[in-house]
Amino acid sequence: MLRLVGAALLLTGTAGFSCCLCNERKRKLFYIKEIQHMFRLFQTEISYLGVPMPEVLMRISGRLAPVLGEGLRRIAGAMEPERGESLEAVWSREMGRCLREASLGGEIGELVLGFPECVGVFEREGQAKAFERYIRETERWIVQMEKEEKSRNKVIMSLGIAAGIFLIVILL
Repeated sequence: MLRLVGAALLLTGTAGFSCCLCNERKRKLFYIKEIQHMFRLFQTEISYLGVPMPEVLMRISGRLAPVLGEGLRRIAGAMEPERGESLEAVWSREMGRCLREASLGGEIGELVLGFPECVGVFEREGQAKAFERYIRETERWIVQMEKEEKSRNKVIMSLGIAAGIFLIVILL
């Protein structure tokens, strides 16, 4: 009886671990969609309102997931005239922290951290068009992850359950 309970717990544990891995992938996809939403909001705010960057950051921060929203609020606060920090330095530091919290890195991380390059270089219409690049890149990532999600989740769940069964056979 004790072996049977142990086997059930082991199988439940490996299946639970597999679910956690699948949920982590879902969470990453959510944050990439939020980043794309952030770039769209930037594009809209800058092209139609033409307000200073700290104000744009504060306006957008309330419409995003808490991790990104808090990061934008910290960036806006650090850009106040009395602090005198540049957008590039503050963006790199604070968005780097946000990306670590969201478990994002690699190419998407480089894309987000490279964002200040397009701000302030062009006039309003030029900046709005520069945002298109960021929106297209995030769209590419979203499509790729959504296409892979179902098949990878099936593989992860299958391997997790198979590993549990394998361990049960070995231990019994």
